[in-house]
Parts: sequence; structure tokens; C-alpha cells
Amino acid sequence: MSPDEPERHGDWRLGEGEPPAPPSVAAPPPALAAPAPPHRLDRPLYVLTVEHLGWIIVALYAFATRLILLGLRPLSSEEARRALLELAAVRATPVPDASLAIRPAWIEIVERWIFASAGADDASARIVVAICGVILVMSALAMRRHLGRAGALALAAMLALSPSVTYLARGGADSAAALTFMLLAIATALGVGVAQSIPRAALLGVVIALWLSAAPVGIVMAATSLVALIPIGVWTAIITGNRWLRLRVWWERRRSVVLVAALVTIFVWYYLATAMLARPALGGLVDDLGTIVSPHGWNLRAGIAYYIAAIGFYEFLIVILSIVGIVAALVAARSRLSAFALIWAIVNTALFLAMPVQRTDYLLAILIPPALVAAHGVDWLANIRAWPAARIAIAILGLATLYVGAMVNFLHPAADASQPPWRRHLLIYWTAPETTLQARHECERAVVTADTAAARVWVPPDAPQLAWYLSDLRTAESRDAATLVVESVRANAPAADADRHRFAIEEWWPAKPSALTVAGAIRYLIDLRPWTQDIEFRDVQIVTQAPGAAAPSPAASTTPARSPAATPSPAASASATPMPTATASPAPSASSTTAEASPSASPVPESPASSTTPHAANL
Repeated sequence: MSPDEPERHGDWRLGEGEPPAPPSVAAPPPALAAPAPPHRLDRPLYVLTVEHLGWIIVALYAFATRLILLGLRPLSSEEARRALLELAAVRATPVPDASLAIRPAWIEIVERWIFASAGADDASARIVVAICGVILVMSALAMRRHLGRAGALALAAMLALSPSVTYLARGGADSAAALTFMLLAIATALGVGVAQSIPRAALLGVVIALWLSAAPVGIVMAATSLVALIPIGVWTAIITGNRWLRLRVWWERRRSVVLVAALVTIFVWYYLATAMLARPALGGLVDDLGTIVSPHGWNLRAGIAYYIAAIGFYEFLIVILSIVGIVAALVAARSRLSAFALIWAIVNTALFLAMPVQRTDYLLAILIPPALVAAHGVDWLANIRAWPAARIAIAILGLATLYVGAMVNFLHPAADASQPPWRRHLLIYWTAPETTLQARHECERAVVTADTAAARVWVPPDAPQLAWYLSDLRTAESRDAATLVVESVRANAPAADADRHRFAIEEWWPAKPSALTVAGAIRYLIDLRPWTQDIEFRDVQIVTQAPGAAAPSPAASTTPARSPAATPSPAASASATPMPTATASPAPSASSTTAEASPSASPVPESPASSTTPHAANL
């Protein structure tokens, strides 16, 4: 290029305007090695949540409190009578007294199988109902979707901690088995409504049949639940548009499920209600319902007086939480199930309180619907801001219930006639005669000291618990042919001879709420000390005699609580228990005779079917 030529913009000359070097690119870092796979021993198998831990604790507690030490307290007269009949069926021996025969339900039939395979004792006589008690607690798990996570866990915890539910499950009450399958039927019905399945419908039919055939109280609970469903159905029909069209659609979708459940229920119930086709069904059903539902004698005040003490002292957790559930149902109606539970609790409680017959095992029927209401209340509390403070209060109530349940079912579960008045522990359930520890001990001592090959025992019909504990000995055909004779003792009878072992077979305490004071209530909550001393005993003696030399039997009697001088000490209970002559005294611990009744005396209200003496209300 010449100097005269103009310089053009953008021309490049050597050494001038060198273009910048491209920016240096950093070398990529060396690739990191892939992380080593976790060791198989470090792999998590299951994530344990607080809810899971709660269910595990409740399940373990239910197993322990229902199945451990079932023979801690002796069989009551009602339990012993049923066990004797089952044992007679297993041994193919005649029933000692045909008038005491009962119609076997499926529970009795299962217990016969257990007697035949595992032997007969107190634990095997109660194991079926005890297992049902565990299922009753865990049935709340099947209602988790409908009660809520906190509500289902609260229901299970309340049933597990309840002193009354535990006491009745450990005591072989048929009502515990009936209400177990009632809760299972409710849970299964809720599941069938969500997932329509023919196998589930058949399972629902089987569960309902087991519910209705276990005990008459199950039929009463079924009736009250149907009554509670009526307002729910009427309200649903009012607020629903095109109700007939919806009903027709519902029937078309669920017809097969409903028919299967109904047919299975009818056939299985008939098979179980007839004791596997061994007896008529309707006759037994009418007789069973007649024992608890009578057209005469309805008395709400008497029912409240009978149940109020047990509910107040033992079931305060369910009562307080059910009040919370009522508030939750009124403030924030959560579901139709909560409304049904509230109506059912009102109807069912009113019916059982007004019934002419009051029984301890009806407590379970009274408690189940309020427990459902309480479960809804706890689930409502768990979803509001008050939960941190509410859970502390619930934990305190739960610990108090745990303490009371431990005393009722493990520390002082059985009547002990050897306790002096100032150390006596009594349960409110013992408004009807309760078998004493001395009855079982004296029978065991008689079996040990008797010549098993030659011994013959004769027991009157009004002492089936003694016949149960003497069942290892052969039964004499008559009183004269026996070598061991059980006979009642008058209150003022002289001290027993060397061949007569006298003891208290039954003890009962009519706990009167009208006599309760604040100090008495505190003492009872702390140590189960009775607030009145009007405790009564029934005395018998075991007489050793030569065959053919039977002595006349004294009349039965009722005696109030003995004074310390008349109360045998624990050390003396191992030998013959002498009973001093009773004397009248106005002191609470006096040995005064309150009543003497012949064998034809009328029974106490708890058991209208009791037989010969006023003390045998549990027969």
C-alpha cells in the first residue's frame, strides 16, 4: 500500500492491533468418584413415628393386662357354674344339678375345646373372653380412617386403660366378647361402605353374627344403635336433593354387598344361636332377652345410684373426654360417625340406666359409645391450638387411670376375708357376692389332705365355686355317701372342730354413694379403702366325715364385717379357720348378724336368676 492511498478503516497491519487472545478456559476438575452404595446393615427398614410407637405401647399393654395372671382372683359363682357345665361336657359326666344348666353359646363351646386340649383351670376358663378383650382394644385401629389418627389411638388407649373394661375382660364376662365384635362390626361396615367387596361383606356378616350370639346384651346394643341411626337417616333425607333417585342409585351399586352380608349374618347367627343346631333359637333368644329387659320395674334413679360410683371413681378419663367430644360435635361437626356416636351414647346410656336389672358387666355396654364420642373429641383437640396444653391434661388423667387400674386388677383384685377393717380394700364391683381367696385356698388344702382314691365330695348347689375347686375329687351321689361335705354355717355357730374347716366363701359391699364424703372419696382413690363398713360375708365349712355319718346342715346366714378379733389372720388361714361366736355391737366393725335367710330367700337385684340364698346373686 502506498503512502498516498487513504487508510481504510478496519485494515490490519502486521504488528499493529493484534486481536486479543481468547480467554483461557480452566481445565475441568477431575471427575469425582461415585459414592459407594450404603452398606446393607445401614439401610433403614422402617421409619418409626410417634403414632406407631403409641400403637405398639397400647398393644403391649393390652396383651399384658388381659392375658397375664388370669387366675389372680377366684372364679365367681356365675363363672364357676359355667365352667362346671363345660367340664361335665368334656368329661361326659352328668350335670350335678340340672336346674343350673345353661344354654351353651359359642364362647362356652370354644372353652370346652380348650378344656379338652389344655386342661381346666381358672385361666383356661377365662382365656376366650380375655383374648376378646385384646381384640376390643385393637379394633380401634380398624377405625383409624374414620376417627382420625389421634382419635383412633385415643380410643384404643382409653379402652386399654379402663379399669372396668380390663376387669370384665379378665373376669370372663360374655358382654366383653359381644361388644368386641360390635366394634369390629362397626369398623368392618365402615370399610365395606368405602370399598365395596363381596369378601368383606361376608366377613361383616360373620362378625355381626358373633356379636349378636355372644350375649343378650349384644342384641340390646344392636337395638340402640339402630335407634341412633334413625335421626341420621332422617336428617340426610331432608338435606339431600333427589333423595329417591339417590336411594335407587345406592341400592343398585350396593345391592350385592347388602344381600351377601344379610344372608351370611342370618345363617351364621342361626348356627351359633342354636349351639350348632343343638337347641331351638327363638326360644333361647326370648329367654335371654327376658333376663335383662322386663316390662316392669324400670327405674332410672336406681340405675344411676348403682353405676355412678364405679363410673366416677374408675372411668373419669372417658367421662371427661366424652364431654370434650360433645363440645366438638356441637362446635365443629366432623362427620356423620361423630353425630351417630353422640346420639347412640345418649340413647344407650339412658336405656341401661333405666333397666330394671343392674349388673356390673353392663358397665362395658354403657362405656363404649361415650368412648367413641371421646375419641372424636381428642381428634378435634389434636387439630387446634389448644393441643399442647390439652395433651398434658390428658396425660395426667391417663396416669391417674393407670394407677387406679393397677390397684383394681392387680394389687387388690380379689376379696380377702382375712383383712381387718382398717386394712380392708374393696371394689365397687362387689355389690354382688364375690368369691374370696379363702374359698380357693381351703378347697386346695382339702384336696391335698384328702385321700384322692377314696374321697367323695358333696357340695350344695348354691356353692358352685367350691364344686369347681373340688372338681379333682369324685362327687358323691348323696350327702350321706360323702367323705367331704360343704355346708353353710350360722353366724352365731360355735368355733369349728378339728374336722371342720370354716371360712368365708363370699364377700360383698353395697357401696352407697349417699354415704360418701370428700375425705372418704380421697381415701378410696388412694388405696381403695371403703367409705362404709357395712360389708357382709357368707360362711361355709368343709366337714370331714365317714360315709353314712352325715350331720344335719345348718341354715345359711349373712354376717356383716367382722371385728379384728373375729377376722382370721393370713397366717391362720393356712390351717383350720376358727370363727368366734358373733356378738352384736353398734360399732362398724362389730360381729352382728344382719340377716338370716332360708334357701328360698329372694335374690339381690344384680342377678334375678340366683338360686337358693340371698348371698348367691352371682349364681
